[in-house]
Amino acid sequence: MSARIRDPNYKSSYVKPKDAGVHYIEQLNQFLSKTENNDKLNYSAAYASESMTWFEAIKGEHVKEAEAAGLKEIKGLVDIKSWKYQKSIADRTESVHSKITSPNMLFKPKYDAKGAFLLWKARLVSGGHRTDPRVYDPYEKSSPTIPLEVAKMQLGIASYHDAEVEVFDIPVAYLNAYLKPDKRQVMRIPVYIAKMIVQVDPTARQFVQSDGTLLVEVLRALYGFPESAKLWNEHLTSTLVKGGYTQCPVEPCLFRKSVSPTEWSIVTV
Repeated sequence: MSARIRDPNYKSSYVKPKDAGVHYIEQLNQFLSKTENNDKLNYSAAYASESMTWFEAIKGEHVKEAEAAGLKEIKGLVDIKSWKYQKSIADRTESVHSKITSPNMLFKPKYDAKGAFLLWKARLVSGGHRTDPRVYDPYEKSSPTIPLEVAKMQLGIASYHDAEVEVFDIPVAYLNAYLKPDKRQVMRIPVYIAKMIVQVDPTARQFVQSDGTLLVEVLRALYGFPESAKLWNEHLTSTLVKGGYTQCPVEPCLFRKSVSPTEWSIVTV
């Protein structure tokens, strides 16, 4: 939560929404430049950083870091068996999806508190936008999220009872879920990613196509597929319920579990 304090000296500081980010950076830099050593800290790179493609990332000065991030992402996907290699499209499992999609490797730079580059974060994203939308039920492509009112209510209750509050993140969350067998998708992995896969998993070499690409049948809910968020939510809900949590009948993102006669665990997702 945050509190907003109105400063009468900033009556003329209103800017249009589209300029808000730039204006914020300028104000932040002006404020931070008034430090004892008078060093002007530049946060603009960290604030305005956007995801970029592999080809954009390797044009910069941190090429080795980009390569390492890409290999790390691929290794994680290979280790959990995210796909099956295919020698031809005929080897695929029967599916409602007939189109072959192509993924991208996206990179996002991470910076420290002073705006200095730390590392690249790489993510393999499927070409889910190329799938046929007609094969999906509308409810397959949407996942519930906790309303802000419920989150604030939970924090209020926790504050009133002096309860412990913990915030956690699940790495590569979507990949814990699997695509349904009749809705598996085939991807043609471009050459630059295929080379990374072969480097990480030499068994993939025998499946490399004549044009240098790789053909794979995806097993897990990769980022970018229309149904991945929904499948992850279903997987998480099932896991919590199996672990003894009860799902709220009117709010699907709220769960609770009795830990002892006097203690409860409440989870929002």
